[in-house]
Amino acid sequence: DIPDEQLNDGSATGILLMLLKHRRGKLILPILEKMWDNFKHLKKTPQGQEFVETALTYALLAGRKDEKHGIMKEIGRHLGDQEEGSAMTVASALKQEGRLEGRQEGERLGMQKGLETAAMGMLKEGLALEQIRKITHLSKQRITQLLTKLEHKIVGVR
Repeated sequence: DIPDEQLNDGSATGILLMLLKHRRGKLILPILEKMWDNFKHLKKTPQGQEFVETALTYALLAGRKDEKHGIMKEIGRHLGDQEEGSAMTVASALKQEGRLEGRQEGERLGMQKGLETAAMGMLKEGLALEQIRKITHLSKQRITQLLTKLEHKIVGVR
């Protein structure tokens, strides 16, 4: 395990190794705090500028959800508008990714609800549990739960 002081030598490699070392489940912002001066130095060249943008994008993606806003704020504070713009682009991409995941989860839940509604109809019609399982691909346990729910509705109506 290489000490942070040794990695924080001002080089692109040191920055990259430092981010990789601290990426799993830890806060990224305190690590970035140690590297702002190095980022400022590196961004003076076109290749350095590109590296800084890539490293900060990685930091945003690797960071915990609860610190992403803080990371973007600190990018703007330490490095100026150009990198903050890059961070905002990454933030927009992260929001879009979240929307897509939410949509996919909604579709999955909708499909599940539709299959369960169909299974309830099949149970009302007296189809065998095994037939319902084959048609809907619902688990035997879930179909049994739906049957119990249906029986309670029928008993509750009488």
